[in-house]
Amino acid sequence: MTPIMAVTQTPPFIERAVDLHAWLGKKSHFRFGPHQTGKTWIRRALPQGRVYELLDSAVYLALGQPAPEPPHAPQGYAASACC
Repeated sequence: MTPIMAVTQTPPFIERAVDLHAWLGKKSHFRFGPHQTGKTWIRRALPQGRVYELLDSAVYLALGQPAPEPPHAPQGYAASACC
């Protein structure tokens, strides 16, 4: 009797039609989503992008800290109220 071998098929590759550099150059983005939806592909396509691993509790807590006080404005610049 001949053993039956399982045949595995690779899913089709879908070419991305998004210009990521132009799209992400306008603002920052969070990547949320289920597995195998392209999140890692985007990270590899834009290696210069900042990545914060929010599942790492030290990173999450550090990002939740208040921002440091800005340095004093140079002479001649007055702080103005915003909005």
